[in-house]
Amino acid sequence: MRSVLPVRLLAIGQVLFTIAYFSYMLYISFSWGFTPRMVQILVTDSIYLLLIISAAGLFFLKTWGWWVTVILYGKLLMSKLIGTGTEWFLLLSGTIAEKWRWDIFFADLFIILLYTVILACFFLGRIRRLFNVHEAGKKMAFLVTIGIILLYSIYFVTAFWLIVQLG
Repeated sequence: MRSVLPVRLLAIGQVLFTIAYFSYMLYISFSWGFTPRMVQILVTDSIYLLLIISAAGLFFLKTWGWWVTVILYGKLLMSKLIGTGTEWFLLLSGTIAEKWRWDIFFADLFIILLYTVILACFFLGRIRRLFNVHEAGKKMAFLVTIGIILLYSIYFVTAFWLIVQLG
């Protein structure tokens, strides 16, 4: 099938991104030290390690790979929307001293659009059939939403606990 190649390329891209990202973060950590802030970043960004699990499911066209991928990208989109919205509100309201930067605005917008496009592609009928996902629209939306909320809640509680523990 023609749909297999883009899915496998995404899987490979996810693995490469995860390796590059954590290699860079570990390089910084070893160079500048494992400060409490760096430990917080490494632990909270460990959500990206789920991209490897997602990639395995995608590469081998497993049904669970579709679910993991959709829930993970939904969580990433939700986090990006909340974080970006908060940042824009604080900047525009003058609550923080930083100035508005168009490069950051467009980078955030690009990431939001990227996550949205990836999610939209995974909800296409031919991609769902590729992964044997046959749930009805409302049931699928409900299950994905519950998964996103649970994953985000675990992530949020872990991040909050780390901030409290490490200061």
